[in-house]
Amino acid sequence: MMPKIIVTEGKTDSLLLERVLTGFDNLKIKTGSGYSSALSLASSILIYHKQPVLLLLDADSNEPTEVADRYEFVRTYLKRAIPGAVFKVILFEPELEKIFFEDATVTEHLIGRPLAATELQSAQLHPKRFLQEAKVGNGPELIAKLQSDDIERLNQLGVFKEIKSFLQSAPKEVLVSAVG
Repeated sequence: MMPKIIVTEGKTDSLLLERVLTGFDNLKIKTGSGYSSALSLASSILIYHKQPVLLLLDADSNEPTEVADRYEFVRTYLKRAIPGAVFKVILFEPELEKIFFEDATVTEHLIGRPLAATELQSAQLHPKRFLQEAKVGNGPELIAKLQSDDIERLNQLGVFKEIKSFLQSAPKEVLVSAVG
């Protein structure tokens, strides 16, 4: 069976996915060292290993036009570089850490208190900065704070359902069409 590969921009993203995505046989999570590195890694896997890739990137913006432009650039780059490859691109707007603020229970557990509406809005616009200012911890410290019920709640988010759908539907042996 062909491995299913997820490529991320950084170690925190990979650690989170390892905690949330369980029950997938032959799943490999590869970590880049930023946007360009992750894009290069994904294209290398598609070109040389001819395996389906799910590329997860931060949009690094809340501006819809900028997000759409980045998404279209990545999709076009991969499609042109690797015709017929099977891949999916998911951009987290603005950053993957925003998922921690989509379920109030998870947010309150990580922060240690409820957030006021204005704090929540600020956190959703700049999640990494908010987590740093709240001294929640970063990377491994943050991921280690997640308990099983937090993981369960994160699994119910649309983005994780989308990720699982791709992993379940990716071809097992032959790459024939582009997904994105």
